Amino acid sequence: MGDQYYYADSEKNPQGPYDKLQLEAMVDEGKIGQETLVIKEGGNDWMPLGKLLNDRSERVSGRKIPTTNPVSSLPGFQKIFFMGSVIRFISEGLLFSRVFAIVIRVQAVILAMAAIVGWFKVWRMIIDMSEFGGSGIVIGGIIFQILFFVGIYMVTHVQWIRASHITSLPSSDFIVIPIFSLCLRMIGEIYACITFIFGVGGCILILFSGREAGQLISFFASELPGVGDLVGNGDGTFFAAMIFLISSATFAFFVLVVFYLFAEAILVLVDIARNIRAIRNSYDQQVKAESNRTGSE
Repeated sequence: MGDQYYYADSEKNPQGPYDKLQLEAMVDEGKIGQETLVIKEGGNDWMPLGKLLNDRSERVSGRKIPTTNPVSSLPGFQKIFFMGSVIRFISEGLLFSRVFAIVIRVQAVILAMAAIVGWFKVWRMIIDMSEFGGSGIVIGGIIFQILFFVGIYMVTHVQWIRASHITSLPSSDFIVIPIFSLCLRMIGEIYACITFIFGVGGCILILFSGREAGQLISFFASELPGVGDLVGNGDGTFFAAMIFLISSATFAFFVLVVFYLFAEAILVLVDIARNIRAIRNSYDQQVKAESNRTGSE
């Protein structure tokens, strides 16, 4: 029986044992790379797998035989037969992380442009309403628009930050699940930002313009039971504004908690699966060690 080796997975847990041919096969399949750390069974020092595979050689019948595939060392081989590198690129999660990051950043730009278009449309509504709403709608509208612009920045920056987080995810056996978890957090953060900003802006607009504010925030107030009626009532404007603010802030926090809960639940399931795999690998290693000990006796 040849030498047996263990390799360190993405969680730094030893996996194995495997012989050198099995390790080479896993490299070709993209499961591990040349930089993966390996250790000889019973040894004390870890080394990169590439060093073990490239430097090793065996003497058979008095002559030196390289253990690497001679065809793979031919000039231009890697350029012609490139699928090994492609599969490794996909298996290591680089493809998914980069694609998701690009999509999120493009989405951030598109949403920001669409929001700016809406921002100008709201200005037109404020100008039209100022003819019969007085100075209150103008002052409230200006403050509302400032907050609207702040909301555009917040939503855009959240997406940009989360795209960076996705590209910097550490190597893991699970590739898409951590990305999906981050996307859930991002969605919750975006909804919370939008809801809270419009809640604050709507509150100020109601305080300054009373019932006239309903034309600007009716699309938002309709989602909050009772707020639309309060906005449309000329009496109790302060009460309507406070209800609108508290309702929107509560809804923003609720949405954030729900999306974070789903994101963390996914990660908990991943941790459970990883722990089960580690326990199974530890058990298999013990069984192999017992078999080897029994065979040697």
